[in-house]
Amino acid sequence: GGGPQLTSAIKECRGLGELARILQEQKGFFNHIHVSAAWVCLARIGRGRGGSEATMVLTALQDQTREVLDQMSEREIANVLYSMAKLHGRKVAPKEGRADRQLLEAMQRRATAT
Repeated sequence: GGGPQLTSAIKECRGLGELARILQEQKGFFNHIHVSAAWVCLARIGRGRGGSEATMVLTALQDQTREVLDQMSEREIANVLYSMAKLHGRKVAPKEGRADRQLLEAMQRRATAT
């Protein structure tokens, strides 16, 4: 797991189930690059799909983002924020699955600290 192969697997995902499986199986191998790629992937594949699977993926990505936030570049943070906004506009997940204020504030602090 990990490395460029994991990045490629994330970028090639075609559905929520596939992304959810990768997030579960490769959780220990995720770094800041993988987290950013997973957000971009979710924004690409999460077209108007809500429900428990989307909420689970969003929750897992939020947790992963918190874990690697200190290593994220400005571009990775921008990718995550863009993806969050895109998902929010599409109402992909119920309210409890959306990005929480604390994570957004932490990302803002990180982006302005670099």
